[in-house]
Amino acid sequence: MIDLIALLGLLAFSAASLLVGARLLGLARHTRGLPERLLGLSLMLAGGIGTMVGIAPAFLPGLDPRVAYATYQLSSILCHVGYALLPYFVLRVFRPRTTWAMGLFLLSLAFLAIGAVGLAVTLPLGQSIHHPGDEGRIWQLASLMGRFIGNAWAGIESLGYYVLLRRRLALGFVDRETTNRFFYWGVCTIAGSVVWLNMATEMLIPAVAANVAAARMVSALLGIVSACSLSVAFFPGARRSEETLGAEAPKGTSHRG
Repeated sequence: MIDLIALLGLLAFSAASLLVGARLLGLARHTRGLPERLLGLSLMLAGGIGTMVGIAPAFLPGLDPRVAYATYQLSSILCHVGYALLPYFVLRVFRPRTTWAMGLFLLSLAFLAIGAVGLAVTLPLGQSIHHPGDEGRIWQLASLMGRFIGNAWAGIESLGYYVLLRRRLALGFVDRETTNRFFYWGVCTIAGSVVWLNMATEMLIPAVAANVAAARMVSALLGIVSACSLSVAFFPGARRSEETLGAEAPKGTSHRG
């Protein structure tokens, strides 16, 4: 039962990532905006295609181990590129001229690169990229740290901007739907950061590892929360046209790649 719920949570987030990512990439074709393209690619590669490719071998028990190995490696590449695009999106949209933000992006990128390369080199034939053995633990933890930084940073920036827009909303300077978008996107990314943190604690704390069912249930529920909030953030209703989505980055940022 726990495994089924975990799978449903993962599939829900993957489906939402594919739909929202496709919508943003479609929007980017019209606006030629870099933020839409970055976020759309991040969702498509990490949450959507990369995740789907990564779980495919679990549904094909008779798959040749060499094919499964190649599938896991492809999944890791797609996901890590997607993970890296998220903090870059945050940097360009929220803090394009801030030195510490560039440093935070580079830190996230370094952890992701180290983790991705380490996992690629140490992953043995017949082992899943999602549950590496002892030789891959340090690389998985590095990867999780890079993912956590990107998601937590995105959530903090988005919720902070939501608070700012709430003040402007009271003065009639912004509409409620735009304001709510930042709230739901913040909830989505914060939920994602807790998933990565939960996975890390499962690897580091024996008491958590001993109760793996509870840990997976937490991740599954957070995946559902993330999928729902992501969908609401980018499919809020018909009141706003797609053309206006490209204008929702913080004032002063460029939408041109």
